[in-house]
Amino acid sequence: MARHLHTPSPTANAQDVTVTHTPGPWSMGQTGCYETALVSPNAVVAFAAWDGGSGCHLEIKNAADARLIAAAPDQHDVALELDKWSLVILSAVRRDAPSDHDAIVALIKANRAAIAKATAA
Repeated sequence: MARHLHTPSPTANAQDVTVTHTPGPWSMGQTGCYETALVSPNAVVAFAAWDGGSGCHLEIKNAADARLIAAAPDQHDVALELDKWSLVILSAVRRDAPSDHDAIVALIKANRAAIAKATAA
């Protein structure tokens, strides 16, 4: 199955330098009959449509979103590695910076929620 990626070029014009990614949260959804989409509450971030059986057409709405999507596998690997170290980090914070304990616990929970979102079936 052929796959085509269409995204704005990061060097297309000066505006691309200032473009930021679409604010989250993002989730999977549908925009039409045969389209699967990555959506935020106020925008379609990217969508995939089947090209009449010949393949998949993926369109990402802006260059910043494309960069964020491209970085996702690396970010996921880092999140998994940080989770492995979470008890060590938490122990060090308890010992050396107890006033930061609650903030670190919240970050660990957010990291685990992001991992769950990425790995959910």
